[in-house]
This record gives sequence, C-alpha cells and structure tokens, in this order.
Amino acid sequence: MFGLKQSWKQVVNSADIISYELTTKELRVRLEARHDEENESGVVFKTYFDDATLNYTQEYRTKTLDEAQRLLSHLQKEKLPSKTELYEQKVEQAKKVQIHLKRHFKDYNVEKWNFAVNDTLYENAVYVRDADVSDVSIILHERHKPLEANILHELRVILGMDDSDLDIKQELYYYSTKSENYQKTKKMGLFLGGFEMGFDSQDEK
Repeated sequence: MFGLKQSWKQVVNSADIISYELTTKELRVRLEARHDEENESGVVFKTYFDDATLNYTQEYRTKTLDEAQRLLSHLQKEKLPSKTELYEQKVEQAKKVQIHLKRHFKDYNVEKWNFAVNDTLYENAVYVRDADVSDVSIILHERHKPLEANILHELRVILGMDDSDLDIKQELYYYSTKSENYQKTKKMGLFLGGFEMGFDSQDEK
C-alpha cells in the first residue's frame, strides 16, 4: 500500500508575507516569501529544521513579490534532501571560494573566460555575449556543485555584473569528466538584480 504524500500547508497569507510549512518524519521545512520594501524586491527563504541541532536556510531574491510567489510554487515541488545532505550543504555553504580567472578569447560580441575554483585546474568556463540582454553561459565541472551559490556570487563580483545596469541572462551547465555531456539547468525567468537564475532540475543537453 502506498503511503500518503505529505502536503504543504499555508500558515501565513498577507500582503507582505506568504508562508508554507511541511512536516516529515525527519524534519520540518518552512517556505516564506517576503516583500523587501527597502530594495523594492522579493525575498524567499527555505528553512530546514528539526527538534535537535539542524537549522539550515537557503535564500533567493527576485525582482518582485509576484516572482517570489512563483518561486515558492517551484520550491514546493523540489525533492527534499536527507538530513545528512543538509548538514553537508551547510558545511559547504560556509566555505569561501577563490576564483582564478583568465581570458581565453575575445571576439566582436563574445568573450570566453576559463576559471579555476580553489585550485589551478582551469576546467570551468564563462561565455559572455553582448546584446540587448547580455547572455552569460557558465560551464562548471560537476564536482563544484556543492559550491554553486558561492561560485556564482564570486563570478558576479569579479565580472562586475552586480554593478551593471544591463539585464543579464544566465545559463548554467554542468559536465562530468567521464561523459563530457553538459547538463543544463532550466530557468524560471526569475531575475536577481538583472541576473537571471536557474532553479529547476537538470536535463542532459
């Protein structure tokens, strides 16, 4: 006999805050979308906690509260990690990353940068294509996935994307040494300060 699937329960629904909670055998999960009045944007928190020592929060930012609400719906569909995976993610999140970047080529409206993460292996790449909406394609080796958020943040700082007034659309890919196939992260059309982020599952390209 199949067990019943746990469902999200809405606990707050106001003009500025929308919150859902989910309880499983191992932990509780809270999703919360808030309106950031100071920055006129939306912010989403996904918090995992139990009755012991676990308290781990992931933060996402969007341009509007409406986009934050759409992100809430998406995050509810994500597969929940185990407590072991959450503890590992919490440790990795606290680690700082050091990016070493060097330009591979620059053409009329395209340039490629190779970069290393915490070592001297330039096995990752960034393609930047100038247009009305600039396209940024980032290719990471799959071994760097636990540091994804830290790496994206450092790249934005190094390449000056956070200070740009232009809309920048991001595509994030992963590859493995064995397959050499890229896995593309699907996007939801959500922007973080003009920087489009991917939040969905991965499919092979």
